[in-house]
Amino acid sequence: MGHSCNPKNVITVLSALEQILVNEGAKVETGVAVKAAMDYMYKENVLVG
Repeated sequence: MGHSCNPKNVITVLSALEQILVNEGAKVETGVAVKAAMDYMYKENVLVG
């Protein structure tokens, strides 16, 4: 995938995307995507940070 596609960057992009969607008026439950990604990474033993 490339050097920049790492767990920390995935979490950062998901968080930013959630915030952009909220700022644009989308009804997004913030934190859900980040939590799902972190849960998956934990389950798969992927290091975050």
